[in-house]
Amino acid sequence: MEVLGGQTWTLLTPNRVGITPVSSNVFVTLGEDSNYMTGLIWGRPGQIRVTYHADKNWTIAAAVENPEQFVTTGVTLPVFAATQVDNGALSSTPNVRPDITAKIAYDTQVSGKALHFELAAFPASSASHPRRANTSTPKAWAATSTPAWNWPRTSA
Repeated sequence: MEVLGGQTWTLLTPNRVGITPVSSNVFVTLGEDSNYMTGLIWGRPGQIRVTYHADKNWTIAAAVENPEQFVTTGVTLPVFAATQVDNGALSSTPNVRPDITAKIAYDTQVSGKALHFELAAFPASSASHPRRANTSTPKAWAATSTPAWNWPRTSA
């Protein structure tokens, strides 16, 4: 079992092997900045994470992550939402609670080639009108899955 605290890859960022914060095992691209890759969930929030290695194939993890909602200053927000997200000028955002994320991963060998599959999810919740008496708290679930197969090379 592992316990991790600090800023590291979110559990929603896909791994290549197991569940680990080690950058060489995290599935990010060779692009200059992985944050620009469409479809790649990328983040390094502050968190407390517990990872359990059930056996050599299965790994399970859960984390409590910083839920900060961030946008760049280039985004024009409607007036009602201007105080709802951090655009670099706000010190905090009105999140109801931290993000609670979970992931399960399975690793094996098939015909001598590595096979990795994972499923990660988290329930999201945030306050949309913290100054009003009728605070709205939308709730949603998000999930991601990543299969990775070590394809054999073919000769040209």
